[in-house]
Amino acid sequence: MYIFLRSLLLLIIVILCSNCNEKIIYSGKVLNEENINLTELKNKGEVINKLGNPNFIDPIEKKYYYFSEKKYIKNFFKQKITNRTMVVFIFNENETIKLVSQYD
Repeated sequence: MYIFLRSLLLLIIVILCSNCNEKIIYSGKVLNEENINLTELKNKGEVINKLGNPNFIDPIEKKYYYFSEKKYIKNFFKQKITNRTMVVFIFNENETIKLVSQYD
């Protein structure tokens, strides 16, 4: 009985300590704003070469959506999104960039 209680107490302590770890979770494309200048991109090929395939392509208007999110997690109750960015590329008929929109 004593060994069971000791192991149960040790298990509870390990679970509580593992929940105190801080974690940073990235989702979507990791867009480093200092490395990529969005104004230098000219056409659809350059966008795909620099940023990779988009997260979502609008089937009607053919817009390219790139999504990036950085989440800080302390425990189950303390979760905070520190950075969320969405970049939308709108192209002309000849696949040059018509408009770039960035949302936070």
